[in-house]
Amino acid sequence: MGQNDVLRIRRSRWKVALPTAIALGMGAGCLVWLVPTNIGGEIIGIAGAVVFFSVGLRLFRELLVPRDVMLIGPEGIDQRAVHPHVLIPWGEIAHIGVIERSNRVMTLGITVRHPAQFFKRGALRPVRQSRWLPWFVKLLLGTSQLLYEGPAGVTDAVDTFREDMSAHATFEISTLAFPLSTEELVQLLRVRWRKAVGPPRHPHRHRHR
Repeated sequence: MGQNDVLRIRRSRWKVALPTAIALGMGAGCLVWLVPTNIGGEIIGIAGAVVFFSVGLRLFRELLVPRDVMLIGPEGIDQRAVHPHVLIPWGEIAHIGVIERSNRVMTLGITVRHPAQFFKRGALRPVRQSRWLPWFVKLLLGTSQLLYEGPAGVTDAVDTFREDMSAHATFEISTLAFPLSTEELVQLLRVRWRKAVGPPRHPHRHRHR
């Protein structure tokens, strides 16, 4: 693969299959167990079925045609896992590393040199400059831990909520839907980053926990 090629990373089918089955199962459960009871149960059951089936059908579409979650090209890293999408140029990157949220969950951390420029461009707002985004990401990560690990994930979810996200990285991207592990993704991004900008002049001592 040449440097000018664009590497497309698509959502993993098998990682989407479980939440798809759970969402569709919850929707069916609402229709079977709540709707036949009384007027209150009927209202809650129909509303729940609409929500769960909507999520399930959306995930099922992702299962059939996985979408791109990241594009790695000559210009930089095009993050498409969450909205809004943002292109992080290679020259703006100061560090790429693994953020350990708990002993089981890891995320991708990308520190940029000039965070304010991304906000002015209308891109994804830097975590350290946002008040609500860290809590929103924590909620998604904690919910994902409970979904994938079940009762065993309660401790990890609590640890996630206790973590201070703002000090780790400008951009934090969950890799739960990625087909490769967080460590593999970090190594891949570092190789492409170094090919684009060249070797560092001075050792970078910034580390993510």
